[in-house]
Amino acid sequence: MDAELLDFLETAIEHRMRSGMSREAATRAARLELGSAEAVKDQVRDVSWESLAESVWRDICYARRSFTKNPGFTTVAVLTMALGIGANTAIFSVVHAVLLKPLPYQDADRLVRLVMNVPAAESPTKRPLRASLGLSAAEMSELQSHTRTLSQVGTAGPILRGLRGQEEAARLQGSRVSSTFFQRHGARPHLRCSSTPHASVTFAAVA
Repeated sequence: MDAELLDFLETAIEHRMRSGMSREAATRAARLELGSAEAVKDQVRDVSWESLAESVWRDICYARRSFTKNPGFTTVAVLTMALGIGANTAIFSVVHAVLLKPLPYQDADRLVRLVMNVPAAESPTKRPLRASLGLSAAEMSELQSHTRTLSQVGTAGPILRGLRGQEEAARLQGSRVSSTFFQRHGARPHLRCSSTPHASVTFAAVA
């Protein structure tokens, strides 16, 4: 640091001498501009990482002494911080799962859902709502042939079925989907069976 200060001082003196000042006057002016060398060193030390680490350590020691003198306040402060951190973690987990985490499908960022805006005059609740399109096979085929922005078009709708066996009957929740559903999502059906020559039923496990 001493060498750097001396180099700075010599550079400032030479700069003033080139402007016409004598060496004595240039030296006096450079020293006045620089100020106290020890003060400059202290300023440099204050912004160094060693000074920051020392300041943090002093703050930790002061906090420890303060908490030791007032254990009741320490307990309340720790519990408050724990509750705050726990609440923030829980809220972030919900937001991440609902809004931030991508859907577990292939190219999830390219999936779109088409809905129909129902005006209040046509709504059964007399309020504007958004409903599924409910396309038929012919309408879906026409949409697929005329669209320029969608690579594939498919439909999916929930269904409930009863499963009867030797034990108690169970209600199964599933979906009635179009033939492009599995291809679009990169899934493979576990079982495909035909009940009639013109109809087929596909069973698949969907996570």
